[in-house]
Amino acid sequence: MDCPQNIRGSGQGGGRACRFAQRLAVVLDEQLDKVYQLQLPATSIFGRAVDGKMPMQAYAQRLATHNTPVISVVTRCAFDRDSPVPKLFFQAHRPLEEEELDLVVSLATADEANEAISFNPPQKGQPFAEVDGFVYPSVNAT
Repeated sequence: MDCPQNIRGSGQGGGRACRFAQRLAVVLDEQLDKVYQLQLPATSIFGRAVDGKMPMQAYAQRLATHNTPVISVVTRCAFDRDSPVPKLFFQAHRPLEEEELDLVVSLATADEANEAISFNPPQKGQPFAEVDGFVYPSVNAT
């Protein structure tokens, strides 16, 4: 983390002003043709497993040790009820059937999946071309 705001005390209440998060493209088990974005905070990415439920990094590493791609498994997500902040745990539920896997693999390269994992802040344009005699310069002007 090279962000100078990623140090304790840089944010309100002694926390960090720069927050680490990871965006995932996910589908629901009963709706494999629709891609959703799941944004995970650091608390859901890093940490230790509890009763077979793991944060994302530990879960992905566990699957990798068994040569199992994350994309090939239905993953159960659940909130850690003992955490004072929102935190998800992950656990393998079942392998995808062959036809399900084919569909999910094709979605992985689709525009919807790329949009789900990309950071695309809204473009702020000027609400007016002219205000009280002042003309806003065009964003595309050279």
